[in-house]
Amino acid sequence: MLDINQYKTWKVRKRNDFPAILDQLGYSVGAEIGVWRGEYSLNLLKNASGLKKLHLVDPWTGIGMSKPEVTPEEAYESVADALKSFDGRYEIHRMLSEEAEFYFKVGSLDFVYLDASHDFESVNEDLVMWVPKVRKGGLIFGHDYNNRGYKRVKNAVDEFFGEENVNKTEESVASWFVGRI
Repeated sequence: MLDINQYKTWKVRKRNDFPAILDQLGYSVGAEIGVWRGEYSLNLLKNASGLKKLHLVDPWTGIGMSKPEVTPEEAYESVADALKSFDGRYEIHRMLSEEAEFYFKVGSLDFVYLDASHDFESVNEDLVMWVPKVRKGGLIFGHDYNNRGYKRVKNAVDEFFGEENVNKTEESVASWFVGRI
C-alpha cells in the first residue's frame, strides 16, 4: 500500500500509472480539470477500478487553443460517446473551472488532475481554486510539467508548492504530482 506521506520517494514512470496509484491509495472520488477529448478520463475510468465518481470539468469552448484539431462540440461529443459504458461513474460539468469549483466543498475530493489552460495565470488560478477541494491525504497532479511549449505550467506549479515538493513522472513530457499532507 502506498503512503501519501511518502509521495516524494515514488518513482512513477508515466502518467498512465496514476490509475493504479489511485487504487493503491484507495481513492474513489476525483476531478479532472481540462478534459477536451476525454482520453485521460477514459484511462482513469478504465484502469482505476476503485474510482466511483470522476467529475469532468471543461467548457468545451476551445478557449486558448490556437488551432484545435476538432471543434469544441466534436470534442465534447467524443467524450460523451467514449464514456457511455461508465455511466454513473462520472459527471460532466460543462463550464469553466472557476464556475465548477463552487459545486465542490473544501476537502471533498480524494484527488484532482489539472490539464486545462497552460499559461501561468490559469494554472495558478486552478491551483488556488482546486487544491483546497482535495482532502488532507489526497493527491494533486497534472500534465505538461516540462513540456517546452508549456514551461509556464512548471513555473506555476513550482511557485505554488515549492519546487522541492513537486515530484514528476519519468516521461519526456512529464506529469507532476504533490501529496496533500
